[in-house]
Parts: sequence; structure tokens; C-alpha cells
Amino acid sequence: MTIQAEISLYTLGARTQSPAINDLYNILNKHELEIEPGRMSSIISGDSDILFPALQEAFETAAENSQIVMTLKISNACPLPD
Repeated sequence: MTIQAEISLYTLGARTQSPAINDLYNILNKHELEIEPGRMSSIISGDSDILFPALQEAFETAAENSQIVMTLKISNACPLPD
């Protein structure tokens, strides 16, 4: 099933969010998911069998490096990117 997720990742107490965001994008790209980056969140599109394990890997990687908050909205009804 093709789904979309809107994801935001915040590292608590960090001076910059860039390393955690870069790691997130690298993991999602490794899984060949479509990513639409935004200023406050990104839209990720792909097959649910790929997207869910990729999100788990991204969360666990970020959580190993710092305290984090990751917010997600997941849908099978949103329009997919062109």
C-alpha cells in the first residue's frame, strides 16, 4: 500500500538541528522513499512495507544520539506528489 507521512524531528537542547535532520534524510533516501523537504516538516511517500521500517530506523538512530521529539501524521488518502 502506498502511503504518505508528514514528519518533523526535533533534538532537545541541541544548538542545531542539522545533523539529526541530515541523518533522517540519509536514512529515508537509503530506502528510496520520495521526500519533499519543508521548513518545519517533510512529506515522505512510499510503500508502507518500506516506509514504516525506515521511520523506525530513523527514530532509533536519532534517539541514540540525543533526546528527540518526532511527530508523524500518516495517511493513505492524501494526494501523492507528482
